[in-house]
Amino acid sequence: MDLIEQQKRDDAMTLCKDSLLPAYLDYKTTAEKLLKLNAEQGQARGETILRICTVTQYVVAGVGILLFVVGFVIGLFK
Repeated sequence: MDLIEQQKRDDAMTLCKDSLLPAYLDYKTTAEKLLKLNAEQGQARGETILRICTVTQYVVAGVGILLFVVGFVIGLFK
């Protein structure tokens, strides 16, 4: 911006093309890689959470059925 204010438009364009644009493109590429990695990790963690929830549902249902059967058997022998 200083170069533009000093009426050095050609120098400003050269700086932009040689320095700023490559740096921005590197930044953009790195940000896209980071976004992809975050999406992959989020999906993997989501699948793990769903797997844990499913197993927990079956365990809770099994324990409930087991308690019902134990209570029913105890009730028969009283």
